[in-house]
Amino acid sequence: MDQALLALMKQLSAEEKLMFQSDYEDQKKSTVLAVVLALLLGGFGAHWFYLGRTGRALTYLLLNILGGVLTVLLIGYVLLAAVWIACLIDAVFMGGTISAMNRRIGQGLFDALFGLRGHADIALYQHHHDHQHSADGSISHEHHCGCSHD
Repeated sequence: MDQALLALMKQLSAEEKLMFQSDYEDQKKSTVLAVVLALLLGGFGAHWFYLGRTGRALTYLLLNILGGVLTVLLIGYVLLAAVWIACLIDAVFMGGTISAMNRRIGQGLFDALFGLRGHADIALYQHHHDHQHSADGSISHEHHCGCSHD
């Protein structure tokens, strides 16, 4: 966790810190996994799919397919090489990309907790937190609370 997030956590109560840490661990992205995906399956956009950047991932995938098809005309090899060079570049700069993404994830979690504090409704956050973290991914209990479980 970077210094900016640690500084934000100092403003949270012990209960809020536990909720923050739990959600952050569930949502943060792994630099090692992203780099491995970029190096091994980057031409298929795997690292960008992992990071939730579907448009960029589809671009890599389509360029890789197009390059494969165009190898018959030899120009495909140039396209394939360009895609894989882009993947190497992505792998080199992935640490910064992941740090920025994890910082945004943490900031969003902090904003949600801190915003609820103004409404004295941490219990509502905890309620949604419990629903989101059930073992099978479904809502953990049935009731009519009037909340949306999107």
